[in-house]
Amino acid sequence: MTKIPHWTAMQAAKQVQSGAILAHPSEAVYGIGCDPCNSSAYQRILTLKNRQHQGIIVISDHWSKLEDWVSVTHQEQQFLSQVWPGPITMVIKASDQAPRHLICDGHLGIRLTDHAALSSLCHHLRYGLTSTSANVHGQTPARTASSVDLPVDGVLLGDLGGHESATPIFHLSDRKWLRQHPTLCKKYQPLIQPLID
Repeated sequence: MTKIPHWTAMQAAKQVQSGAILAHPSEAVYGIGCDPCNSSAYQRILTLKNRQHQGIIVISDHWSKLEDWVSVTHQEQQFLSQVWPGPITMVIKASDQAPRHLICDGHLGIRLTDHAALSSLCHHLRYGLTSTSANVHGQTPARTASSVDLPVDGVLLGDLGGHESATPIFHLSDRKWLRQHPTLCKKYQPLIQPLID
């Protein structure tokens, strides 16, 4: 069995830019990702996971890299600046500049991460990295690099972020939680409330 290489952030960035599929630690579980503009690599991830297109999020380290891909109001922009970077994914109305293969129901999932390894990786990438859990759809997510059971091209060195369950997802247009988290939703709710009122 071929040993999967482990890469530093800079090494991983070069490989991702060349079309590699990367396993990576995240806030709670291991994920897999690719260059968000590489539709072939994106389709390969869907095939590996045995998953239909449901929208795979994009992780980045800075809003300026992705702001042209989405459409937000001034109030929404202020809200995002309060919660990011951090362990919360936002589903945001996509603009006509967003890569078509990333869009699901007219929206794009984005997280500006404060996870050390992911943030360092994204610093070396033009836009960031697509990310979805590193497991076949419906199976238990991997919590260690050695338990990633998908044929990825390499693994980003780093540790998980310490969260026991997957980070929350909030739909910015519909103003509702798509995925709850036992503690983080309570943390963010006071910031979300002005959007709802």
